[in-house]
Amino acid sequence: MKNMKPPLLLFIVVSVSLEALTVSVTGNNVGAYLPTDEIAVDCGSSSNSTVPYSAARLSRSEFAYTFHVTTAGPKFVRLHFFPSDYLNFRRTDSLFSVKAAGFTLLLNFSASLLADYTRYPSFSKEFCLTVGDDRILNITFTPTPADSDAYAFVDGIEVVSMPERLYYNTTIDSKEGIKFAGQATPYSFGTTDALEMVKRLNVGGNSIDSADDTGMYRTWDADDFYVTSSSIGVFPVNTTIQLSYGDQVPNYTAPESVYTTARTMGTNKTINLSYNLTWSIEVDTNFYYFVRSPFCAFQIEINNPLDGLFEIFIDSQLVEGRADIISWSEKGVPVYRDYAVYMHDGQKKRSNLSVAVGALPDGYTRHSDGILNGLEIFKISDPDGNLDGLNPDPVLDNQPVPPPASKATSNHSKAAKIAIVAGVASGFTVLSLLAFFLYRRRNRAKDSTSSGYVDGGATQVAIKWLNPGSQQGLHEFLTEIEMLSELRHLHLVSLIGFCNDAGEMILVYDYMARRTLRDHLYNTDNPPLPWKQRLKICTGAARGLHYLRSDHRQRDKRQR
Repeated sequence: MKNMKPPLLLFIVVSVSLEALTVSVTGNNVGAYLPTDEIAVDCGSSSNSTVPYSAARLSRSEFAYTFHVTTAGPKFVRLHFFPSDYLNFRRTDSLFSVKAAGFTLLLNFSASLLADYTRYPSFSKEFCLTVGDDRILNITFTPTPADSDAYAFVDGIEVVSMPERLYYNTTIDSKEGIKFAGQATPYSFGTTDALEMVKRLNVGGNSIDSADDTGMYRTWDADDFYVTSSSIGVFPVNTTIQLSYGDQVPNYTAPESVYTTARTMGTNKTINLSYNLTWSIEVDTNFYYFVRSPFCAFQIEINNPLDGLFEIFIDSQLVEGRADIISWSEKGVPVYRDYAVYMHDGQKKRSNLSVAVGALPDGYTRHSDGILNGLEIFKISDPDGNLDGLNPDPVLDNQPVPPPASKATSNHSKAAKIAIVAGVASGFTVLSLLAFFLYRRRNRAKDSTSSGYVDGGATQVAIKWLNPGSQQGLHEFLTEIEMLSELRHLHLVSLIGFCNDAGEMILVYDYMARRTLRDHLYNTDNPPLPWKQRLKICTGAARGLHYLRSDHRQRDKRQR
């Protein structure tokens, strides 16, 4: 991260050098769309950079970026954030609003609270909005006036064109509307509305990087973590299918792997009729949401209408009683369905938006099954042009502590010596440590755990502080280092490094971003874990214990 001094100007208009996004591409329909505008700005650096951006522009005064784009029309706007401590700018003091094209994208937004809540040190926000005929896009960052220490910052900005009818399908949405969950009247939106991408999933397949999108640099996550039903379904395979695209769904709507992978309920009719295959996504409450479900009938057994009818539910409300992909298109021809839903909750800041497919019994269809190939969820701006929800509550325990930009005062004149563990059982190899900054809890009465960053803030780690007052502290410290330096296993947390200096004893481990199993089972707002995933966790823990037991036996033999 770069250190930035407080600005002298009250308002800053940033003149940027616009760099085209450059990526290597693979796949059949990668690059199917060629955007007229593909702009990437590393906001804190004069040189080109890549995501995640490693430098920031920040200010306690309002500043703006002005983009003169090639064409009017809808654009992707992606804002990249890496909340951290800078010289004279504390990480927790970032509090600001962002406006663009007449919309409030973020309001009194705390990047540090969101990073702590999601456990991701860096993240991006993706929006869809329309640039007018003047072809000028202003993005303004304003620190919250009520807080004198508040500042605004951004690490990177991307502006990328999209096809006119990708999401703002004026022929359907503005005139006919889309199905509105729980309502008889369709829902309509258009280019006068802004969208914020909440989640984009490649159902049944692997995650898809921006380089492998169809030319718009979208990222698609794997769906495993979001399946919350009692059964996780099965993965149908048809390696010989050749996709055909029509005017209704051009080849740029989604990567081919979205349409050629899927999750279905399976072939057991009795089991399929006993549950709904469900995905759950956390969203801000009191907003309307646009839900797109890509489909493609590629299963070997689905060839004609009525072969595979099923139900679709949005937020537990039926939106399709007899979904029939073959009737919507043809076999091997991608199609999608759009829906709208209002997520209301007067008590909670956030709630889970569920999407589910359910099987139909004999008499309705030949195969009692359901399928989903992909999922895109967008928040729709409210009537005041606002998209931002409330900040999440502070995470009180084990908050990540990013690297400060200046030297902190210390009771010790010399810096702590850090050793990085390398190798499996051959001892320690000292590596150069680019940066290791951590928050120090003073006057600790017992061992404590925190988190921090190494490699210049690129890698988050867990930090265990041993109580120096313990009579056996040093012995336990050395024993743990000696033992863990000989252990490497997929299902064991690895020791990364240690520090022993002037009475300070610190152990550095891999950081568990999703925390412990207990955090997902008891008194939690996290989506419930599917039973199959729980079984995998138990199996992995057992393998780790078996490895530990076997390793101890081998070491006992060597010692004898």
